[in-house]
Amino acid sequence: MQKPAIPGQLRFFTLDLQKPRPAIVHRLTATGPVDGDRLLAAVRAVLRAQPALRLSLHPEPAGLMQRVHPVADVPVEVHRLPADAASAGRLLRERVDALGAPFDHAGAPLCRVSVLLGDDRAQLLFGVHHGIFDDGSAAALLDALTTAYAQGPDALPDAGELPAPPQGEQAAALREFWTRTLKDAPADCTLPQLVPGADRTRGSVTAQLPAALVARMRDRARETGASVFTQVMASLAWVAGWYARTDDVVIATASGAGRDTSGASVINCLQNTIPVRVPLSGATTEQLLDRTLEALFDAVEHSELPLEEILAATGAERHPDRKPFTQLMCTQGELFTEAEGGGLLWRMDPPESDQVEYDLSVTLLHGPQGEEHLVVAHPVQALDGRTAERFLAHLVAALDALTAPHSVPLTGHDLLSAEERAELAALTGAPVPGTPAPVHRLVEEQARRTPDATALVTSAELLDHAALHARAERLAAALIAAGVRPGDRVGVCLERSAGLVVAVLAAWRAGAAYVPLDPDYPGDRLRYMLEDSAPAAVIAESPCCPGCRRWPRTPRRRCPPPGRRFRPTHRRT
Repeated sequence: MQKPAIPGQLRFFTLDLQKPRPAIVHRLTATGPVDGDRLLAAVRAVLRAQPALRLSLHPEPAGLMQRVHPVADVPVEVHRLPADAASAGRLLRERVDALGAPFDHAGAPLCRVSVLLGDDRAQLLFGVHHGIFDDGSAAALLDALTTAYAQGPDALPDAGELPAPPQGEQAAALREFWTRTLKDAPADCTLPQLVPGADRTRGSVTAQLPAALVARMRDRARETGASVFTQVMASLAWVAGWYARTDDVVIATASGAGRDTSGASVINCLQNTIPVRVPLSGATTEQLLDRTLEALFDAVEHSELPLEEILAATGAERHPDRKPFTQLMCTQGELFTEAEGGGLLWRMDPPESDQVEYDLSVTLLHGPQGEEHLVVAHPVQALDGRTAERFLAHLVAALDALTAPHSVPLTGHDLLSAEERAELAALTGAPVPGTPAPVHRLVEEQARRTPDATALVTSAELLDHAALHARAERLAAALIAAGVRPGDRVGVCLERSAGLVVAVLAAWRAGAAYVPLDPDYPGDRLRYMLEDSAPAAVIAESPCCPGCRRWPRTPRRRCPPPGRRFRPTHRRT
C-alpha cells in the first residue's frame, strides 16, 4: 500500500540525500521474570498496530511516497544476554552501533529491532529513521509494548489514520499568521560566540537545577500560567539577546500534533519545528515571562502549518549550512520514563546521539522524582566547553531573576557571577605598571621564585615554570648553535601547543625576533612570508610549504621543533 509522504518524512528524506543521518536507537529495559515468547509476541503486535514502523520511503514521479510493509519484513533479531555485566555491555554496544547505521532507502522498512533476553531482564532496541519516529513517539512505543505484554497482543488496537493537513481557508489563515509574526524578523538569530561549520559532533554541559529554584519556578507557573518550560525559554531569549546585543530573538521549538486515534497513540513523525519570536525591548522580568508565554502559545496554536510551508509563506532565505530564522533550539523531555506492566518494570532511556542539529540547543529534562535538569548541547567545533558552561550558568542566573519576588528591567540586572565580575574588573581596571625586562627574563625570574607553580596548561600538557624555562633554554641553545644571532629573525611554524610558547621564548632568549607562520596558511602565502622576512632559522614539525625545504638559503640549518630532539619536561594532566 502506498500513499504520499507527510511533510516531516519529506524533510528528513531530503536531509538524507544531502548526508545520510544515523538512525535513532531507542532502548527499553524490562526488569523481572521475562517471558521471551510473550515479549516477542508483544514486539510483533506493536509492529502490526503501528504502520509507521513498517514504512519505507520512495521517490516517485508524483512525489515522495510511503509504502507499508508486512510485519515479517521488519528485521527482528534475538540474542541471549550474557550473565556477566562486561559481556552484556559489549553486546549491547555492538547492537546499538549496528542498529544506528544510516538507512539506505533501498526499499526495506525504516525500523530494525534487536531483543536481548536475559534471565531477569531484557533489552529491547528499536533503530528507527527520523522520518517515522519523533520525540513524542517514545511514550507511544512504551505504552504499546507494556499493553501488548501485559494484556496480550490482541489487546493492542491498531493506530488510526492521521488527521488531514490544513487546507483552504484554514491553511490561508495559518500562512497569514506566520507571515505577520515573522515580518522583519532576524534572518539568522545566533550567538557571536558560535562558529558555523559542517561538523555536527556533539558536545554538551548539564546541570541539575537547585531544588529551591525549581520550587520557585513551579510557584511562578501557578501564579502566571508560564510553565517551567516557558520560563526556560524566556531565560534563553534573555541570555541570547544579551550575548548577541539584540532585542529581537527567535527560538526554534518542537510542537507535537495529536496522537490519539482509535484509542491508540500513534507513532510517526508528527512533530513540527516552529519559530517562536520573543521581543525583549524595554521588558522587565515579569513582562518577559508574559511575552514568552504569549509568543509560545500563539506559535503552538498555529503549528499545524508544516515548517516548509512557513518558510515558503514568509520567503525565508534558505542556506545549506544553517537553519532558517535561528540557530537556537529549546525543547523539553524526560530524563527517563518508567512504567509497570505484566509483572515487569519497564524503563525507556532517551536515545544517545553524537550529533546535534542546531548550533545551540537548550533542553529541559524532567526527572522521575520531580527534579529538573538543563542540558546545553552544541557542535564541539562551534563552541568551546568553557563558554558553554558559562552560558548554562547565565541561564540559571536568568531563571533565578525571573522567579525573584520583584520584577526588574532586563537591562538593569547583572547576570554575571562574582568570579566573572572580578575577571572583568581586572580587565578594565587601572593599567598594570610596565617593566623594562623582556618577557623571557620575566619567565626566568618566575622560574627561580616559584619553580613548581603551574605556568602553562594545554589539552595535552601541563608545564610548571621550571619546565617551561628549561625547555625554552634548551631550544635557545639549539638556535644559537644553528647560527642564530642577536637581531636575526626566527620563523615559527607550529600548531597551537605548549611547543609554540616554548619556541617563541627560545627565539627571544637567542636575541632574535620571531616570525609567526600559521601552518594552515596556503603554501604560496607561507613562501612569500619566508622570502620577505628572510629568517635565520625556522622551527617547524615539517617543511612549511612546497619549495621551502632548503630554507634558510644560508648554510645555517633548520632547527627541530620543541620536544623533537630535546626531551620535554612536563606532566600529563
